[in-house]
Amino acid sequence: MKVSKKLFTVGIICILVIQMISIGFVKTSYAEEKSQAEELTEKQQIKEDKIDKPKDENKAGEIKNGDENNYVSNPASKNELFSIAGTESTLREDPTQKINLRVGYLDNGGFETTKTEFWTDEPVGAAVDMGISGYGVNIYNAKLRITVPKTDGIKNSLKFTDSVNAKLNEKTEDANNWYMTYTFDPLTGANAGTYALPFTFDSATTNENEEVKVKAELFDGDGKLLKSAEHLYKSKVHKMDSELRAVETIKYDSSDKSYVYRVSPSDDHPGVTNTVNGVPINSFATIVRLDMKNGDIKGLGHPNPKNIEFVIYLPPEASAKDDNGWKYDKATNTLRLLENKPTLLDVGNGEGYGRRFSMNFKGAPINKVYKVRAEYTVNKGESGEYRLPDREVNLKFEAIPFSEGGTVQIYKSGHDLFKYNTDPSVHPVDRAHNYYYMKDGRYFVGNTEFTELGMRYLTNITALNNGKGPNEPKGGRIAQIYDITTAIDDDRVHFVGYSVEGFVPAVTPEGWAELVKKANENFSKTPNTLYGVDKDGNLTKLARNIKTQHEAHGEKESYVKIKDPDRKFVALKLVFDTPLELDNVHLSIYDYVDLMSAEKAKWNNKENGNKQTYSGHSSITATFKGVNMAKTVYNDAKGGKEGYLNLIPTYPLASAEQNPNQNVVYESGGTQTSYIVGPDMTKGNWGAYKIAKNVKSVTLLPPGYTCGKDEKGNALPLFKDAQIGDGHGGFDPWRDFDASKIKVIENYKNTGRTAVIVDYGDVNCKETRRVKLNIVATKQVRHGEGIVENYYIYDDNDYISPYKDEMKYVDKLDLDNDGNTNETFTQMKSILNFIPPYELIMNKYVKLADDTSTALGASGDLGGNIDYNISIYNQTIHPVKKFSMIDTMPAKGDHSIVENDEHKYLPRGSGFSTPLRMAIEDYAPNAEVMEFFDVFYQLSPQGKDLASVRDGEWLTKAQISDFSKVKSFKLVLKNGKEIVSKREMIVAIPSRIPFDLNLKEVTADSIQQRYQQMMLITSKATVRK
Repeated sequence: MKVSKKLFTVGIICILVIQMISIGFVKTSYAEEKSQAEELTEKQQIKEDKIDKPKDENKAGEIKNGDENNYVSNPASKNELFSIAGTESTLREDPTQKINLRVGYLDNGGFETTKTEFWTDEPVGAAVDMGISGYGVNIYNAKLRITVPKTDGIKNSLKFTDSVNAKLNEKTEDANNWYMTYTFDPLTGANAGTYALPFTFDSATTNENEEVKVKAELFDGDGKLLKSAEHLYKSKVHKMDSELRAVETIKYDSSDKSYVYRVSPSDDHPGVTNTVNGVPINSFATIVRLDMKNGDIKGLGHPNPKNIEFVIYLPPEASAKDDNGWKYDKATNTLRLLENKPTLLDVGNGEGYGRRFSMNFKGAPINKVYKVRAEYTVNKGESGEYRLPDREVNLKFEAIPFSEGGTVQIYKSGHDLFKYNTDPSVHPVDRAHNYYYMKDGRYFVGNTEFTELGMRYLTNITALNNGKGPNEPKGGRIAQIYDITTAIDDDRVHFVGYSVEGFVPAVTPEGWAELVKKANENFSKTPNTLYGVDKDGNLTKLARNIKTQHEAHGEKESYVKIKDPDRKFVALKLVFDTPLELDNVHLSIYDYVDLMSAEKAKWNNKENGNKQTYSGHSSITATFKGVNMAKTVYNDAKGGKEGYLNLIPTYPLASAEQNPNQNVVYESGGTQTSYIVGPDMTKGNWGAYKIAKNVKSVTLLPPGYTCGKDEKGNALPLFKDAQIGDGHGGFDPWRDFDASKIKVIENYKNTGRTAVIVDYGDVNCKETRRVKLNIVATKQVRHGEGIVENYYIYDDNDYISPYKDEMKYVDKLDLDNDGNTNETFTQMKSILNFIPPYELIMNKYVKLADDTSTALGASGDLGGNIDYNISIYNQTIHPVKKFSMIDTMPAKGDHSIVENDEHKYLPRGSGFSTPLRMAIEDYAPNAEVMEFFDVFYQLSPQGKDLASVRDGEWLTKAQISDFSKVKSFKLVLKNGKEIVSKREMIVAIPSRIPFDLNLKEVTADSIQQRYQQMMLITSKATVRK
């Protein structure tokens, strides 16, 4: 048997055969100068090529068996107690010791304390910065406690970052506060650390000027307070302003700052407004809106008022009534409205909320200025209640002489079925014009089908007069209608039907119901004939004495079916045998069309694009009763510009429930983070296509993140909960959802990414789904932002489209495994921003020498080449000026090189050695990083304690003839070099998988046991500005 053929997992072997320890010393920007004696001592130590020696009683610790935390830092991680360079010194014995403790926020890589106000929804990089000055200082069992008062505004966003330097990281809370306590044993002189606690003031629950005062306290091992600091964070919300508008007035009189309305005074009371019906004024609006003069930051600081109360104080001469949500109090002559959870919309000059109100001036003097006053209260009766400025507007009336008159108006418009189209993404105007086409000639508005009758146009006819006199609203000029023509201008459609809806009042004075009743009676008793009109003006009789929908009791019942597939007719004309008399009423008529066969084929073949428009117009012939005039043709008042129908292919849209960008803070053992995924199929117009079938989400996680297991491979829940939504914000538990509907695939389709695939089955177009995945940030996550890519796949993606253009994804990965990489699905992205400890962090991973990956598990031959990489990442906000590190190679019968808590050096159980292949500084991957480091080697084997390695004879590479005999090595940062903040240095250690026939007796159990005995690094670092 060839031993070289025997394969072992490189990740396991390398960890078995390499041991590193960590001895740390950090000098922060707060460090004070050493004395001359200290300087001379240090120079002598350097001359002797030794690291500073601790006293024998200086405690040291080791990584516990089974700890797989890959962070090893300066001075220690949670389970990595360490020895400190320099002589032991307590707080009382070190007069040079100085503590700097600040609470503030991280900004552009630096630490600031000047800013106290933050917009709601703005990420607040709150942090505590601690620096210890003084050479050789050790404070044992030191505790740094951070206190954050509880408030609803930050409870869902506040996160504490664990420290890799701390022996213990504890998150606790009581009724009033949240606490984070870091325990250091010891805390060394010139130690630097920044401890993040990011949060966001939630705009949904935070008012202006809500305060969060964060306190940091440092205690020694006896509980004595050494230092404290605090910082105040205040919420900032865009101000709301108030406005009272008078609209639809004839002019503004600057002399008395009044808006002017024209009125016709009573004949018997020429100096006052109408004494019978009064003058209704319904053109006032009270508004609250955002005041952007204080500097808008888009998306931040928007207020979410719980309610807004409007109170309108009317002039004594005015009155009102309950209307449009307003309540009228006659005793105080006020209108009052309380709007709960108002939605801020465009109000003409920014975002805001407004409501119109009406008032009536009956018998009010004309030559007088009237004041209308409005009060505005935000969050009435709730916490955070505040008043906006009162507003006043003046108005007055201008008398005009009465002149009897009348008008007839006609125009063609869209289908007027806007109530069926509730898609908020469609403009309100388009909702009254858009039909949605489904294959084989089916027409929808929203999810309601209108194929049976055809697509309809509405023709609007209004006969209006101003009565017989100022006090006589009745008896005005009556319109006489001879014929009504509705035409279609597009040869791609033809008529299929006709219907007269009926009458409604054009004005609403007293007695309007009588006017409508009389109009319906006039139509019923006036004989009529419906004709088809060809392009030459020839008439073809189609129906006689058609009825209104009012009389026939329904649209279908009054519907006149027209057969004209060859489009003989270009218009329909309704002719009355005697003139139809109309008095202050409005009449609606519908003509119905269908697509020509050739046009329908284009739609079926998807040749018509995203929209086609089909136009028409209308006209009427009329006179006025009692007026000497010829028959007059009144053409379309809108010039045909409103008489159009849009036809759009049925567009089921796919959107998604998804987390916004979020912070993921470091927690020892791996950070578990909820991440929401799930389809939202409530967008767009689904027509008869009610179900999205076989819906799945494919979530590609950033490198280092996984789902369903922790860093040690132990199983974790795949998800935290699952819900079904009604599309209107309401959610219920999805009770039959379980983990079997989730798959986790590593290296999905060779992307190098882990995919989490959720199967939602068939989803109704009126529902949403929401699944909270349990995402785990492992120790392999790199600092900073990682992009989460969420793809949604479903059947019939020819019909179902992404909700927005930026969501479109061309299926290059073939997510549905059908071989088609040109089809379109839905994609959404968000960011997980990993916040590691703001400390000097050392991470380690192994790989084959010719492999560019950083995986912990790879296979290689016995005797083959491997590297293990040491990552030195300066996550502090200060540059590292001095740094040294010792790495001890394993040997049979060796022991840990740092003491445990009981001051014992435990056996490591190594059964073989791992040699170096060459000098570290000669290894090609280290060419750049070796500009920063000197390397020293030691040939003597490990002795009984740490000092036996630390104080041994260190040699340069020139003094080494066989690098396979090296037992340990040391890296020292060169004089004048520094590791700047946020810089990562990676040193590759060229090594070899052991070649030893005795390995054939190594069992899997022993390998696993040794795998859990992690590498330790010995390092010394100084951090300064």
